[in-house]
Formats: sequence, structure tokens, C-alpha cells
Amino acid sequence: MSQEYLLETRKLCRNFKGFAAVYNVSLNVRKGTIHALIGPNGAGKTTCFNLITKFLEPSYGQIYYKGQEITRMAPADIARMGMVRSFQISAVFLDLTVLENIRIALQRRLGNDFHFWRSERNLHSLNPKAFDLLDAVGLQCRTFPRAVAAQGLVVTTGFYWDYNDETRAWSKRWSQRMNGRMPTMSQAGCYSGAMHYLKAIQAAGTDEAKAVAQKMRELPVNDFFAKNGKVREDGRMVHDMYLAQVKKAEESKYPWDYYKILRVIPGDEAYKPLADTQCPYLLEKKK
Repeated sequence: MSQEYLLETRKLCRNFKGFAAVYNVSLNVRKGTIHALIGPNGAGKTTCFNLITKFLEPSYGQIYYKGQEITRMAPADIARMGMVRSFQISAVFLDLTVLENIRIALQRRLGNDFHFWRSERNLHSLNPKAFDLLDAVGLQCRTFPRAVAAQGLVVTTGFYWDYNDETRAWSKRWSQRMNGRMPTMSQAGCYSGAMHYLKAIQAAGTDEAKAVAQKMRELPVNDFFAKNGKVREDGRMVHDMYLAQVKKAEESKYPWDYYKILRVIPGDEAYKPLADTQCPYLLEKKK
């Protein structure tokens, strides 16, 4: 193979039970050039790509990449050499952000494919390269939002990280440990609940379950998550909720700037009254 060519095929063929889908294809691709395969449906374009990238084995012929014959190599091996392909149908992880999908493609270079027990923070080193790639194709602005289609949607939430100075301060501390993510209502609520439990142990002077549960009901919840929240006898923590609307793209000024708060819903209005509880313990107690 001439060293001036990055990729070369020689009389490449692929037969399917006597039908020649690709026949006698020889091509030379120089570095830095762009080529196109043009032809009608059934002409063998996809089959040719599958042969070159080794998703199909040639019936006969040779393939060379960077001067090395790769005819019998596996797709993963030639990908490690630097030759990869895209597909007609994109396959992405819909539950991940754009950034996280790009990082998956970059993760192989870290050599930690099976380190699934390690913290996600080990992937932070890939962020600069991922941002560069996204910026090159004009997608960096899509790194954080998951769905532009959600704009205008009205939702109810018990916590929003950007509601006031106190929520922002706690959320930014949390974000530093969580790869730049801002906390959800569930994550903030779990932290608040754990702290309320520990405060109840301190106030009760014991970790005995009944004494701590009683103290949790007596103490108000006053922290970044809730003000004057109260744990009822049925175990529900009653606190204010928020009616929020997802911002339009042009209204969002910085990452995670998703909601505008329409109104505060008082806790007593947001939750079913204690008299209507379906708590089995209290229903049994009433008998």
C-alpha cells in the first residue's frame, strides 16, 4: 500500500448466497480528504461501509489502514487504531445528558471500562474534550438541558435550587461534589430528612426509635429545604410546595436555570388533612 493513502481497498467483494452485494471495489482515500459513496437503494453502499469497518467479513479482497492490512481484524481492534464509523440510525442513551453521552465515547481512553464501583468524578477529566467536541458542532448549549420540548410546562415541586440565597448556597456546595449537577427535590429532601433525624437524636439525648420519632414530630423543620415544616403523627412532613413553570430557552441565563416560580402553595393546602389520612397505624389507633 502506498503511504500516501490513509485507507485502501483492493478488489473488495461480498457475496450473499450467490448474490454479489459488493463486487471488485478498489478505492484509495488520502488523509484530509472527503469522499462519498453515491448510488440508489440496494447498490451496496451500506454493505461497503460494513466491510471497510469490519462489521461484515469480505468474501475476498483486502483492506488496508495506515499501511497495515486489517482485512481479518475485529471492529473493536480497528476502532482502537483510530478508524470508527457513525450509523444511519443514532443510538444514544435518552436518560443521559448530551455531555454524558459524549463522555461515554471518550471513556475508553481512560482504561477504566470495568471500574463501575468508582465515583463518577473519575470521569471529570473528560469534560474539557467533550466540551470542545460539542462546541465544534454547535451543541455546547445543549449540554445541560434534557428536553427543550418541556418549555412552558407547569409542574409542582417541593424544592428548587435557585429559589433563594439559602437554597443556592446549599445547592452549590452539593453541586461541587456531584459533577456540577444541581440537586432535585428528592435529593435535597433526603439530606434535610437525615439532618432532621440527627437533630432529633441530639435533642432527645438517645437514639431509641420511639423517643427520636417523637422528637422529630415536636421539632419544626427549618433549613434550606423547608421553613416551619412539621412531621405529623402519620409520618408525613408537611411543608410549602411551589408551582413552577419550565423556562423558555431564551429565558434561561445559566446552566440549570430551568424554573420560574409562579406561586407558593402553603403546606396545609398542598397536603391532605390529617383527618383524611390513610395511615394504617392511625386508622388502627382510632378503633
